[in-house]
Amino acid sequence: MIVRTIILIFLCLLNLNSAVFAEKVHPKTNGSISIGQHQQKDFPKMAKINSSQAVKAATARISGQVISVTLEDEGGSLVYAVEIVDAQSLLYELNVDAGNKKILSIEKKGRSHIKNAPVH
Repeated sequence: MIVRTIILIFLCLLNLNSAVFAEKVHPKTNGSISIGQHQQKDFPKMAKINSSQAVKAATARISGQVISVTLEDEGGSLVYAVEIVDAQSLLYELNVDAGNKKILSIEKKGRSHIKNAPVH
């Protein structure tokens, strides 16, 4: 009986860890514009803000040099992915909601090869 209980607990923990891992691999982003069945060519028409507005929102949170801005599907939501290098040469990626300019996530990606990035 004790062995059966231990095995059941182990199996439950294994399933729980699998669910947590799956969530980390494919997290759901709660943006205001759902991608649904749309293709990447449709993204510009779906966005309610432009890339300049996304950059302004991102640089208000992390100041530095903007490296790239792309309109993409992040966890099923339409976002602008804005990459910024700060004054300490740290690279960040901010996901800006393409519908309302809200910062959905900030990821510190590490050191950049760009040195002494000017602050905007």
